[in-house]
Amino acid sequence: MNTLRLKASLLLLAGTVFWHLPFETSAQAAVFYENSVGEAGAIPLTAMDVTSELGNIRLDSIIGSINQRADLYKIYIAWDELFLATTANQKLTLYPDTQLFLFDENGYGLFANDDTSPDDWGRYNPNTNRSTIRVDPRIGSGVLTAGVYYLGIAGYDVDPISEQGYIFPNGRRELYGPEDAVRSPLTNWQIRRNVDSRLLPYTITLKGARFISRVSPTPAPTPTPPPPSLPTPTPTPTPTPIPTSSSTPAPSSSEPSPSPSVTPSPSSPIPSPTSSPIPSPTPDPISSPTPDPDPVSVPEPSAIVGLLTLLTLGFGFFRKQT
Repeated sequence: MNTLRLKASLLLLAGTVFWHLPFETSAQAAVFYENSVGEAGAIPLTAMDVTSELGNIRLDSIIGSINQRADLYKIYIAWDELFLATTANQKLTLYPDTQLFLFDENGYGLFANDDTSPDDWGRYNPNTNRSTIRVDPRIGSGVLTAGVYYLGIAGYDVDPISEQGYIFPNGRRELYGPEDAVRSPLTNWQIRRNVDSRLLPYTITLKGARFISRVSPTPAPTPTPPPPSLPTPTPTPTPTPIPTSSSTPAPSSSEPSPSPSVTPSPSSPIPSPTSSPIPSPTPDPISSPTPDPDPVSVPEPSAIVGLLTLLTLGFGFFRKQT
């Protein structure tokens, strides 16, 4: 009976743990090694890109080593609900006193922790000097949007600086947020005092982080929107222009250029055309009316005698003259 109760308790505990695990556990997970690429830089320009040729690969941890310098990694944070980075892992981090810093993609400071805060009871240990950054809106520590970030790790009193000086306060057992950071991007790191110069390994355990894909996703083609259906406009009738009375232009005073005369070829004279006489039309005869014959008048005898007398006198006068 006790065995059955023990099994039931274990199943209940396992179910409770599974229920609280992030959904990202279904994705492939991997560890990133600093020495697999080279040496991590300390500023955004020289930071080590945590990349993979495969997409959606969960980044479980980063393994590297430091001494009197800092390492900066370019990672992708995929969750809005939770992000965790910690060196409070048993026997995985041998560097005795670590610090963790989180910057946005432009190098502005967001979060910093020297030693794990007592508020993080799952990782807090007063006997160690390990570091933890936990961004969880459920405990009021802030919210991060999905995107590219820079995660830095350094030894105690190796602190990030900007053109305006130190970016974060120099406190212990506190999680400093964006409101505590100087609004100036990371430019270098400053050693405040003597620190451990031994090159020792560290392991940063992560939640909510992913590898940056080396292959840019092919964006989906933007569909061409159909043209809006607009009503066909009724054409406006063009008004008939009123004819204008234009005056006839005056003839130009300049004489026209004479046409060039064509010189006939001597070998082939052009015959002059013979003008044919145009026949005159024959007029139609006019039919005159036939006059009626007058009746012959017979002279009277006295008239005939007088006429003969005149002829005789005339003839006698003519003979005297001759």
